[in-house]
Amino acid sequence: MEKLRQRLKTQLEQSALIHGKTKTGNSCRKLLKDFPRLWTFLDHPGVPLTNNAAERSLRPYVIWRKISFFSQSHRGDQFRPMILSVIETCRRLGLNLYQTLRTICTQGLTDGQVSYRLPIPEQQAVIRV
Repeated sequence: MEKLRQRLKTQLEQSALIHGKTKTGNSCRKLLKDFPRLWTFLDHPGVPLTNNAAERSLRPYVIWRKISFFSQSHRGDQFRPMILSVIETCRRLGLNLYQTLRTICTQGLTDGQVSYRLPIPEQQAVIRV
């Protein structure tokens, strides 16, 4: 894989020079900027090669958004992605959504501050590169 990694980097560098400030050249420079992140799956075995799981989990909500004729307010537009994120996170962590939302709302209504944190197991912690 190291040969492939180096060959791809060389090709991107050459293409960035050849294509200058065109769309292709800019794309090559962006890929070079994030080049180490392209290989995270090799350095960290728990990281999947693709983001298909994320794509699949978003699909029902994207379809719902398209067929729901959007919300009727700016606050609704802000609320939808936040609540969908909480719903999907609770589903993936095996948490009771109703209880989680009840705890968050109770804290917000009584203290004005929400200090609830999701219990994320060690193996599901995000790997930062």
